Amino acid sequence: MTQPSPPNVREWSIQDNREPSVRVGVILKQDLQKFISIDIPDHTHTVFADGFSLGDFTKTNVKLALSGSKLAVNVNDQVVAVENSVVIEPKAPVTSAEDAMIVHDVIAGRGFHWQKRCEQSLAGTAEIFSERIGLVLVNRLPLETYLAGVITAEMSGACPVEFLKAQCVVARSWLLAMSESKHDADPFDRCNDDCCQRYQGIANTSGAAWQAAEESRGLVLLDENRNVVDAVYSKNCGGISETPESVWGDSKPCVESIIDTSDVSSFDFLNASTDQCFDAYLRAGKQLAPHVYCSPSFVPPDVHSKYLGHVDEPDNYYRWSVTQSRGELEQGLAKRIPQLSSLARLNDLTVTLRGVSGRAQTLLVEWSDHDGELHETLIDREYNIRHALHPRFLYSSAFAIEDERNDSGELEAVTLNGLGWGHGAGLCQMGALGMGIAGKQLSEILSHYFPSATQFRIYE
Repeated sequence: MTQPSPPNVREWSIQDNREPSVRVGVILKQDLQKFISIDIPDHTHTVFADGFSLGDFTKTNVKLALSGSKLAVNVNDQVVAVENSVVIEPKAPVTSAEDAMIVHDVIAGRGFHWQKRCEQSLAGTAEIFSERIGLVLVNRLPLETYLAGVITAEMSGACPVEFLKAQCVVARSWLLAMSESKHDADPFDRCNDDCCQRYQGIANTSGAAWQAAEESRGLVLLDENRNVVDAVYSKNCGGISETPESVWGDSKPCVESIIDTSDVSSFDFLNASTDQCFDAYLRAGKQLAPHVYCSPSFVPPDVHSKYLGHVDEPDNYYRWSVTQSRGELEQGLAKRIPQLSSLARLNDLTVTLRGVSGRAQTLLVEWSDHDGELHETLIDREYNIRHALHPRFLYSSAFAIEDERNDSGELEAVTLNGLGWGHGAGLCQMGALGMGIAGKQLSEILSHYFPSATQFRIYE
């Protein structure tokens, strides 16, 4: 008897008691990509054009090009005009990178400081559609295979297996919760980038990653109503994690602010929401480091290249400093923030509201236009603040502002002394890694970051 097809994650419910499939947007229309090159390995794949088979292929390059509003596919110099879609499907399940198709020139880190292009090895099925402005490639595959790719894109397959399990449980929970309205008008469930969660195929998976996916299979976090927790995460909280209310303006059950240490008694700063408390907390970074899981004491910068995702760049994200001239800031603010398009002179920057981790929620920009008229503009949300203040996206909005002024009191440069990487809510990836390096087990890591959640296996 033929087994029924697994439900898609958008149709899945906790009562299904089985693994769903997921559709991941790998190349998006906003990438403005007019050409895609895909290598089929020595593992048979069938190519379909508008539902009709063009044949079974091995060791073959498939070229797809946008021609007007239509799609042209070239396989072994056989060119076919396609009205709707091209599908490339393996004849047997793909369980290793050697058997996966390779898609070239895929953007990773859209809009962030680590943006680059790379090739990605995709398990499952590739579906290619044409949009007016560019091609779209969707990867449809089983959830657990997807997760093996997620945990080794978010971090490295060389990480301790207990950390990888924790990352897997949190990523699985976030996806199955499906509580955020994202990509509802797109032909996929979630994209492959930091807008959702990173998925860069399975080329960087490791034995530890597949072990983590298998041993944590079906394991999720549940809230008190037995709903799957929207278990968010970011790279480095800096010592205190942030609340969802401060980041997105909404609460998320079981996602709360925690101190990233096992010894809270050594941590005087339980709340960094005032400038005075935040400054003290920021300056105490070295003193606190031996107690903080996401600090260099647990994860030294010289091991970042081993443990971070392959598109990330090693740096001291626990505490950092960025200096920009007034001119650089003026140019960036006018370019990136529509309300500041007529900015001629930057006069001052002030954080007017912080979350418990010290992350700025609102930033007041005082400026003058070309006629010398004074203006004040308030930028809200940590994401918008990070976008506004750096051409490659600021590490986090947890920063103190240090002005450099001339003898006339005019602003000349600004130094942002900051901490952490990302929004800071939920699981701190560097902290969870630090716990894994320190020998902590899966249940300890999950209980540390989600103390009010229940760990439960929803399918085998």
